[in-house]
This record gives sequence, structure tokens and C-alpha cells, in this order.
Amino acid sequence: PDVPSRLVPTTRLDPLEMTDALPAQPPLGEVRGKPALDRDAMADVLVALSTAAEADPSIVSADLNPLIVVEGQPVPVDALVEVS
Repeated sequence: PDVPSRLVPTTRLDPLEMTDALPAQPPLGEVRGKPALDRDAMADVLVALSTAAEADPSIVSADLNPLIVVEGQPVPVDALVEVS
């Protein structure tokens, strides 16, 4: 699949590596005068998700899809969180 994943807990480096591993790199850069994805903000979103999963062991998995870029900031539009 073209979607990288990691087990919890993630370090700050994991989301940065995950973002770099996405095959669709061109849309993450500056496009038509719109700012590039703020990769640190993306890491913040994924680390927060990891922290939530650590705090609540009933969380089995989470899928943020789609996650769009608005003015360079990652915005999760929908999330599916599987709990046990």
C-alpha cells in the first residue's frame, strides 16, 4: 500500500519519516502559489494521535482520511477510530 504506518508510541521522527515516504510528494510542496505542507504541524497531528492511543488502550487503530492541506496546515476531514 502507499500509506505508511507505525505502531504506538511514535517518536517525533516517525511522522516526519512517514510523510517523506508518501509517494505523492509533489502535492505536498508549494503548488500554484499555495504554501507547502508544514511537516512539523503534520508531525504534531500524528504524535497527538499516538498520544491519544497510548492514553486509551481501547483504541485499536485510527485512519485519518482524507487529510487535506489548508494554507500549509494539515486538516483531518474524517477519521475512523476502531476501538475494542
